[in-house]
Amino acid sequence: MIVAISLFVFVSTIAVFVGGVTAQSGPASNPDNASAIPDYGPAYGVENSTFQVLWSEDIDNGNLSIDDFEGTNVSSDGEFATRLAQSTDVSFEHPPDAVATWNDGDFDGFSPGGEDESVHPDGASLEDGEYIKDAYVELYAVQPSTILHEDNGTSQYVDPDGDILAISDYRVLLPEDDTSGSKQDEWSLTETSVDSIELKADGETLSTGDGHQATLSYEDLSGSVELTVEAEITATIEHVSLDCPDWVVVDRVCEGIWSEEVDYLERSQTVTASRDVVVSQLSESSGT
Repeated sequence: MIVAISLFVFVSTIAVFVGGVTAQSGPASNPDNASAIPDYGPAYGVENSTFQVLWSEDIDNGNLSIDDFEGTNVSSDGEFATRLAQSTDVSFEHPPDAVATWNDGDFDGFSPGGEDESVHPDGASLEDGEYIKDAYVELYAVQPSTILHEDNGTSQYVDPDGDILAISDYRVLLPEDDTSGSKQDEWSLTETSVDSIELKADGETLSTGDGHQATLSYEDLSGSVELTVEAEITATIEHVSLDCPDWVVVDRVCEGIWSEEVDYLERSQTVTASRDVVVSQLSESSGT
């Protein structure tokens, strides 16, 4: 399950998300409320009272009265936060540390699919090569950041210094073995990996990692910037060609000695994902 925090913060009539949704939300913890709160939280050391107010996209209950928040009706700080989150979306003066804590924890739980399956978030741009299929890289989160929603679209504001959490996966599709005649072919995958994931700002490399997950840092950014992550995926494939000069067609057997030729095919696939951001000091709810 991949769930990056998205927080509504209301500034006048403008809704601001803190963090970024980079994949689907988890199952609703309260079906009657159609909650977007993941049912496996609180987790990762985020306290319940904090966890409850980090989420939006749920259906708010505007009928709660002041009595619902007082006295014996509220047994703990966590219960108060739960009722508050059910009644409205909570604003913050700056991106809370709990956002990064949650994103880091969920990011660490990402499990790639292995050579036969590509695990990817909804909306990922999947690319196919000769053998490498459903390859992608995604910016799981830019943190700290605020996405400002206005009538004419959205803008994402980031700190001059921050981190990109990037994920990548793919699968490998080999030709089927042919073992039915005098000329036979066998295929096997000997090695595959995400060799590198690079973070670039307007084409300039800032940070490099590798593997299916990478935390890429940047610093001293300014102005409007296109952040790009680029992953290079490689696969080494063994192809064994067998040839029998004395093949008996009727019995479908080789009465002689098979000749064998082994080739190693190296293939790579480069995938990218980009996001436009505006660099700003994220100290106020306005995103400036």
